[in-house]
Parts: sequence; C-alpha cells; structure tokens
Amino acid sequence: MNVTTDIVQRDSKILMMMFGVLVFLALMYMYFVSSTILHTVVRKEVAKSIIELESKIAELETDYILAQNSINTELAIEKGFIPNDNKKLFADRSVSTLVLSTGN
Repeated sequence: MNVTTDIVQRDSKILMMMFGVLVFLALMYMYFVSSTILHTVVRKEVAKSIIELESKIAELETDYILAQNSINTELAIEKGFIPNDNKKLFADRSVSTLVLSTGN
C-alpha cells in the first residue's frame, strides 16, 4: 500500500505541475495577444501623426516658396535697403596669370 500511495502522490505532483504550466502558458498567451493589439493601435496612431506632420511640412514649404518668390528689389528698398551700384568683383580674371611650381 505504501507503493500505491507514493505513485498517487507522484501523479498528483505531476498533475499540479502540468496545471501550473498550463496556467502560465495561458497567461503568457493573453499577455502576447494584448501586447500585439496595443502595438497595432500605437502603430496606427503614429502613422496618422506622420501623415499630419507631412501635411504641415508641405504647407510650410509652400509658404516658404511663396515668401521667397515675393522678395524683389522694390520690397528691399521699401524695407530700407539701398541698391548696390558698385560692380566690383572680389576676384578679377581679366589678366591671365600663370603659377609655376619648381620641383625643389
């Protein structure tokens, strides 16, 4: 009878361990499913915000181009700038020059 009791106790321990593993696996399954759903929702929200930001950037680029095209000489004079009638270049290439290097 002692052998039968040992077998029953061993089977009972194995059954409890298997039940514990089953509960653990069920909890892990629920965690991973909820995590996947959460990441999907966050990804959709991020995609939506990216679209909104790209739209705002396009609007700002359009405003920048329009502002850039509206700058002219009349506007500069109106803002207090004076025209530059001096046509000097910082470098004059009218005279040909040659630089020789000696192999010393």
